[in-house]
Amino acid sequence: LVAEDEDPVRHLIRDVLRTHGYQVLIAADGREALAIAAQHPGPIDLVMSDVVMPGISGLEVIQRLTQLRPRARVILISGYADEAIAAYGVMDPSVTLINKPFQLHELTQRVREVLDAAPPEAAERIPAPPVTRRAP
Repeated sequence: LVAEDEDPVRHLIRDVLRTHGYQVLIAADGREALAIAAQHPGPIDLVMSDVVMPGISGLEVIQRLTQLRPRARVILISGYADEAIAAYGVMDPSVTLINKPFQLHELTQRVREVLDAAPPEAAERIPAPPVTRRAP
């Protein structure tokens, strides 16, 4: 499941992953991602979310989705500098982060690595986002 608010990025990720044989669900924002995860009858092995999105942040999306789908693995995507990402609590080494712009081979390699790894406990993988912080 890919949650990305930028249409070209979301469609590029979908197309590349489908080309590599993955089934891909896409969502234009966090609310749509949560709705898809709640309604999708099959497994969701991986959730890939932009960190900063309008409405619900990527971190909140991941927290809520991993409650619905505790075995789902996580990749976060960001176009912001490391300092901005650290402010959102994403510099946790157990969290896989792909920085935009990314190379397509990096995307597919990271997806394969994350899917091949044992899923961590949901409570340990994503720290709680700051309550008052808004997207820059």
